[in-house]
Amino acid sequence: MKIIDIGICIDNNDPKGLGRIRCVRYSDYVSEKEKAFSYEPYSDDDLFVANPFLPTNINFVPEVDQAVKIINYNPEKENVNVEYIAGPFTTTHDFNDQSFTPQIGNTTYGTSVKHKPDIFDNKQNYRKKISVGSLAKKTDYGIYGKYGSDLIFTENGLQLRGGKLLSKEKAKPNDRNEIYSYPVMSKKSSVLTLKKFPHKMELQKVTETTKNAEIRDLNHIVEYNIVNNSGNTSISSPYKIQFFVYKFLKPYGEISKSNNFNENSIVPSSLLKLYNEEDNTTSPTHEVILNSTGFTEVAGEVRDFLYTLHEDGLGKINPLYNERFFRTTPLHPFYFRPKESLVSIGGTTSELNYKKNILSSIKIYNTGPKSGLVFSINSVSPPVKTSKVVKEVIKIDKKSEEQTFSSLKSDKIYFLSTDTNKTEKLVPFENLDKYELTQTDYIEKIDKNTYSSVRGENLIQFLEKVIDVLFQHEHNVVGPMVKTEQFQSYTELVKLIETMRNDLLNNSIRIN
Repeated sequence: MKIIDIGICIDNNDPKGLGRIRCVRYSDYVSEKEKAFSYEPYSDDDLFVANPFLPTNINFVPEVDQAVKIINYNPEKENVNVEYIAGPFTTTHDFNDQSFTPQIGNTTYGTSVKHKPDIFDNKQNYRKKISVGSLAKKTDYGIYGKYGSDLIFTENGLQLRGGKLLSKEKAKPNDRNEIYSYPVMSKKSSVLTLKKFPHKMELQKVTETTKNAEIRDLNHIVEYNIVNNSGNTSISSPYKIQFFVYKFLKPYGEISKSNNFNENSIVPSSLLKLYNEEDNTTSPTHEVILNSTGFTEVAGEVRDFLYTLHEDGLGKINPLYNERFFRTTPLHPFYFRPKESLVSIGGTTSELNYKKNILSSIKIYNTGPKSGLVFSINSVSPPVKTSKVVKEVIKIDKKSEEQTFSSLKSDKIYFLSTDTNKTEKLVPFENLDKYELTQTDYIEKIDKNTYSSVRGENLIQFLEKVIDVLFQHEHNVVGPMVKTEQFQSYTELVKLIETMRNDLLNNSIRIN
């Protein structure tokens, strides 16, 4: 006879409440033994009774038809001094729904059954994001309930979690298979956490000085191009330089900001207005016929146009533009850059070097080469503003004592005392469920008989504003409060009163 054997629970209704079960060995025949003699279930004559092997306070009573490990003190007598331990189990997240055949699948008693998928990969990472955090780490110790609850002991801490897994009643059809195979963490749970850390940590306010360049929306884009006698982009037969000045009809989000716009930024044509005498969408704003095609002279023509534009405006080049375009929109800030066709045009090595030398020589003050921002008439570069910002940073005091925390998290939190001040609201403790408070207990008997907690900081803010109004207002015999420079306090107080119930009271934390 084996000292340890596999059995199946056939009855777990112990009339004495000692955690005993009635079970039969895997290969036993119950009916033949039951016919051999008469007995009362759980009596001294019952051959199938097994006592808990573990202490009663931590014993795991199995469900009917679940596997158990049977232990015999005397292998010569298989029906005397028999004890049991629940299991084996094939998952740690759901004990109730396991049945005998899958439970013994990993033993020599096992039959050909489909095994459940692995929860962890070969690097001990959860295979499913829905399972992350569900089981105790190997460095910690966990005690698991039958489904959705556990007690996790960490270093210097513990967590008591209720409802950590998605409720079976709440699960949608698509979730059913996942729940069977994996621990599916719920978005809502009740958690009591206790933790100690080696040093004190706190948030401290520090003042930092920051320097930021001023940012504005661009008003204009200026593009230049080198063309041949036919008006096509050319670096092999340069004839003219064309300039195109575009006005932003309205800002284009972050792209049109002076700190973001660059040579490659693309703006829809519907947001731009091209300045030209013809008032069309293709003709250049201004043209310069080249007297010399050396790269120094070509670059110089571009620079001259940009300098004139920056210092004197487009009206200096053509008075018509002042009358037609610059009545409402200032020129600056604007961004200059080569036409895309000039940037992308190819050629021989000497032609490409020619283009490179031109573009690298186009600068206006310290902006460039090739392209750049001209911020204002007074400053080509954006002015830098210095400001002080107060930030909260984490500081750890290595010389401090240890620091402890406790937290209670749930949708609603109740602090209930059976010996409390008598008020018009009394929790009927004698009518609450004696084993576990039900949802009805909370909603019908507890919630309406408790009081909301008060947010202290908001209460202080409200009282301070009341004091400001009382001590600083001026009386008006026949009308409302006089609008002095302190009237703002009254306006702020009115706003606080309008939102007082929501700001001051926390209905989710209640006391009796």
